[in-house]
Amino acid sequence: MKTKIRKKAKTAGQALIVALVIGSILCITLTGYLSVVQQQTLLSARSQAWNLAITLVEAGIEEGLEHMNVNPAAPWADSWSQSGIWYYHKTTFANNNSYTVYVNITNSLQPVILCKADVQSATFIKYSALSAAPGYFFAAAGADGAARTKVNRTVQVRTVRGSLFTKAMVARNTIDMNGNDILTDSFDSLDLFKSWYGKYTPSRYVGDKGDIASNGNIVNEISIGNANIYGHVSTGPGGTATVGSGGGIGSHTWQLANPGAIQPNDAQNQWYAHDSNFTFPTTPLPYNSGTALPAGGDVAVMASSDVSSSTTTNAGYPTPPPWSGVQTNWSTTTSTTYPGPQMNLTTNTYTTNSAVYPSPVPATGVSTNYLGTTQLSGPNAPAPGANVVPGTLVDKGNSGQHNWQWTSYSSKTYTYRVAGSYTYSAPASYTYSLYTTNVVWQTNHYDSVISAPGDYYTTASSIGNVLVTAPGVRLVMPNGLNMGGSDGITIGESGSMALFSGGTSAKIAGNAVINKSGSALNFIMYCSPLVTSVDFNGNGEFIGVLVAPNAHIDMNGGGHADNDFMGAMVVESVKMNGHFKFHYDEALGRNNSNGRLLVTSWDEVDPNATLPVAN
Repeated sequence: MKTKIRKKAKTAGQALIVALVIGSILCITLTGYLSVVQQQTLLSARSQAWNLAITLVEAGIEEGLEHMNVNPAAPWADSWSQSGIWYYHKTTFANNNSYTVYVNITNSLQPVILCKADVQSATFIKYSALSAAPGYFFAAAGADGAARTKVNRTVQVRTVRGSLFTKAMVARNTIDMNGNDILTDSFDSLDLFKSWYGKYTPSRYVGDKGDIASNGNIVNEISIGNANIYGHVSTGPGGTATVGSGGGIGSHTWQLANPGAIQPNDAQNQWYAHDSNFTFPTTPLPYNSGTALPAGGDVAVMASSDVSSSTTTNAGYPTPPPWSGVQTNWSTTTSTTYPGPQMNLTTNTYTTNSAVYPSPVPATGVSTNYLGTTQLSGPNAPAPGANVVPGTLVDKGNSGQHNWQWTSYSSKTYTYRVAGSYTYSAPASYTYSLYTTNVVWQTNHYDSVISAPGDYYTTASSIGNVLVTAPGVRLVMPNGLNMGGSDGITIGESGSMALFSGGTSAKIAGNAVINKSGSALNFIMYCSPLVTSVDFNGNGEFIGVLVAPNAHIDMNGGGHADNDFMGAMVVESVKMNGHFKFHYDEALGRNNSNGRLLVTSWDEVDPNATLPVAN
């Protein structure tokens, strides 16, 4: 029996197969789409975490900078831990994100700051079970290995400590120059061309860097009045400075021709700007106990010194040369012998003729001269001078032709130039100045003589008459400095002091601060944050630096020749009522041991590399 297959039975399962194929394709497509969506979600989450990490890194670096600015000598303060040469601190937030900042102070003037940020991601944690599966692509470095639940980024910055005293007078708020005969200019105690052996002398040099600045941003933030600011003036954004008819801002040369005006800005100088943004330091008392002030006595100190000079001329160069330089007096010399390299050397030559080719060949070259006659040669050749045409054969009588030929007889000579003499300049003598210092010594009585470096401490507010002959002296006065009519601080030629004044006010009067070296760096007075007023009274001079970030300064009196205030100040506000002449010491701007840290380089480094300490 033959079985017949009907056509309808043959095609009965095709719909099911097509449905299965289409369903499979849809499932694969949907799975791929969901995978792409998931991958995009992870990448987006990681991108957000990556960006957040750098924000935390920046916060950590800012914390490190602030820590080193506030505690440059005590990096272990404020709960920082130590590991070898590194100090570190970790901050963790409520969402488990954290950063750890490290500080290396091997070079205290150029600390290195390193910060590592760890950012957790809820999306990473949710999909952490998929981290072992292949195909999830994380291109950027820093994603954790198997778990991929956080992002790490690490940045290292190198810093340098800048100068705090870059201007003559810096205030947080107003500067009011209400007095008469007030000026600011500059000198340089460490430059012998800009000072008289470290001391300000207007006949020697007056510079145009007597700059003043206020961070304030109100109208008339700086009132110049009739003062002469031989330098630059800057306020905060929105702040203004006013100048009276007898005052001025700008260089000495410009103000001489333009009284009562502000010099226009140019490509080299912004004489008047609104970009003041100074950071004011915190100045706490560094310690609360120390050595008591030593006893005093009668000590011979330099009362005055006079430097005289004379000009001399010698054949020998002075050793060592004087600071003012040496003038070389040249003379012209002519020699037949080559002197070697000399100043303005000229070679004098003449022409010579020789039968021998010169060796070595002169740089000017050689001319060859050919001399001689041409005649016939051969048997029975006609004598020289015969009427014979060159180049032809000559027949003589009946003897036939003869094989005569032309012969040229020549000789050579050589013409060239040779050196006959040498003219050059040579030092004949040296002119320079000889300096002699004439010192007048005077024996004075001092209530205290500090002749050894160290940390000193006194609860008294009246300091008396103090002489400092040692470098590296620190003095803390927790109840404040209150100088009377006979008080004075004398800094000897080799002495230096940092004075820290507490209390709520300070007074500088009497003989004030006599700084024998003339360098403002040798005396720095810091007022603690609670000091809100400092008064300058009397005619005593002040050579040094005043740092009183929260204090209003009243400057009354003045008129002590030209030497009222030489140095710089960083204060809350200033009012001048007297005849103060303020001379900025430009050497302060080159001292990089007292300012804020400035970032010199910023480098992102491998977060998985070995860090100074474990997290």
